[in-house]
Amino acid sequence: MNRRSLARVLALALSALMLSSAPFRGVASAKPRKKHAPAAAPAPSTPTTPALSEQPEPEAVPTTPAAPAPVPAPAAQAPTPPPPSKSSVELDSLVTEYSAIRDELFRSRAKAAVLGEALFKTKVEVSFRYAAGRAWPLKKVSLRLDERPVYSGDSANGDTAQKIFETVAAPGRHVLTARVEASGVGEDRVSYATEDSFGFEIADDKITHVELTVDETGSGAGPFAKKKEGTFDLRIKANVKSLVVEKK
Repeated sequence: MNRRSLARVLALALSALMLSSAPFRGVASAKPRKKHAPAAAPAPSTPTTPALSEQPEPEAVPTTPAAPAPVPAPAAQAPTPPPPSKSSVELDSLVTEYSAIRDELFRSRAKAAVLGEALFKTKVEVSFRYAAGRAWPLKKVSLRLDERPVYSGDSANGDTAQKIFETVAAPGRHVLTARVEASGVGEDRVSYATEDSFGFEIADDKITHVELTVDETGSGAGPFAKKKEGTFDLRIKANVKSLVVEKK
């Protein structure tokens, strides 16, 4: 190989060597770039608050007080009755005792009547006729048999006899008492009352019928009212009969 060829080979090899080392020089000589931090976003502007002393105090707004809720009216309470007095309590107890005694008496009379009808066939009948009703209207007529009240009423007016009482009785003596009360026609200031008793014997197995008749033959109510004087002539008559009991 001649010099010219050798020089050319060396030139080519040198060129190749230079070309192969060029990239490494660029890498070695390149300086590392500084990394820049991202720009911070601008902070929002905060309005500057003036000092409290510099702000004017707000005016106090008068507040209207709320209307109070309506209060429901209290329910009306019944007045408390006063405690019963001692006298009223005693009166109530007496009335209760009287009612109990009266009921017991009525039951006893009913039992006596039932026993009398079973034991005795003797009866007493009383009829009443009032003949003075034109001048002296009858107010009340009452009967007692052996001092035991047996009848009281005011409807026995009229000239016709009406049976007003009937009962069974033991044979023997009994007393019938009749009381009559009347007042003048249109003259309540003039009145009279009379009472008579009649004792008689009741026969066994007989019906004793007593008819009472009342009449007045005095001055009357009119002259008494005008003259302020007069006479009373009032009588009660008793007609007693014994009748045979009808056998059934």
